[in-house]
Amino acid sequence: MKHQAKTVILCESYDEVPSCLDVIGQVLARNHDVLIVTFGNEDLFRLFSEMNDKLDWKMRVEFVGLFPRNAKKNKGRVAWALEVILEAFEERSYYRKKLKDLAVGIQGGQIYFFTRFINAPTQLFVKALAKRNTVMFRQVIEFRDVQPITVPRSVSEAARVLRQWLIYGGDFIFARAPHRIMEYISDDFLWKYVSTWITAGEEGCIVDGFDFGKWNVWPQQRFSVVYFDQPLAKTGRVRESEYREDLCGIFSAVSKYVESDAIAIKYHPGMHSDTDYIKVGVEVPRYMPGEFLCRPEVKVYMSFSSGAITRIGNGVVVSLIELVRFVDPSAKEYIKRRLIERSAGAIRFPESINALEDLLKGLFGTSDNAESVCIGSC
Repeated sequence: MKHQAKTVILCESYDEVPSCLDVIGQVLARNHDVLIVTFGNEDLFRLFSEMNDKLDWKMRVEFVGLFPRNAKKNKGRVAWALEVILEAFEERSYYRKKLKDLAVGIQGGQIYFFTRFINAPTQLFVKALAKRNTVMFRQVIEFRDVQPITVPRSVSEAARVLRQWLIYGGDFIFARAPHRIMEYISDDFLWKYVSTWITAGEEGCIVDGFDFGKWNVWPQQRFSVVYFDQPLAKTGRVRESEYREDLCGIFSAVSKYVESDAIAIKYHPGMHSDTDYIKVGVEVPRYMPGEFLCRPEVKVYMSFSSGAITRIGNGVVVSLIELVRFVDPSAKEYIKRRLIERSAGAIRFPESINALEDLLKGLFGTSDNAESVCIGSC
């Protein structure tokens, strides 16, 4: 059956949620039929599904899972590269079928998307839907120092580039940032298919001060400290044993000044690798946007590098990135610089556990807990 959506919202990450909600607020006022498509992140799909039900939006919310890539590198570089290329044809068929199922009957409407990085299926959907609709690009993130890859540096890198080209066509490219290689939508693609391009700076002004209160459908608990997890273990950026020790030191310090039930632990949506490391605090729903935890009674917001701390409008904002040991120090410096560039306000960067304790002591007074709380088996 055809779905005569007048607005299609393509959402990939939680960084895009404020902009998505802003669009939803506008189209609700116009009484448009709306289709929200989330890619790869089941928590994001759960978020919009739950809000759709509880706020009676009467929208259609769909989830497109990422194609399960099974090529194994342990077969040798050339054998792996060949398997990657063959698997690309299966992946192309998978996304084209998803697109055909979702896009049927959509014409004369507005298509919104919010990022040019990481998730290539969005580009495929935008390209197809642009033929009969108007495309609006509201950019929420800008990576600087990004260079398109024209000459791969290795067999594995060449295989990745060729795989993506086979799946998505010639409009697709890879780009190299200081901390990673990522899928990238080129300027040429944007000029060709996008009717309106709102830059990251302009988009930041639009959503600055966005009122999340009217969208909050979750019970409120009072917290003094909110920790936004950004998974680092199993990413190659840290050694797991050192990471566990670093977390132990951080939360032992926090627990000296704040009771466990006053610490909110907000795990990263869609990434579930770190949940066994932290043994204090109250776990809040991971699929809930971090902005819904920003309340007047919260004194401290902490994270290593979550984008949530760049959008905080109250309290003291702390990045813990200097308190964890990175395998590559240059990656840490790049992430730190990105936090500063994106931040709406000042972020503190304590360089030692003692510095963190001094900050907490200034906010909460003398330590009430004689014994620190250890995390896991540190």
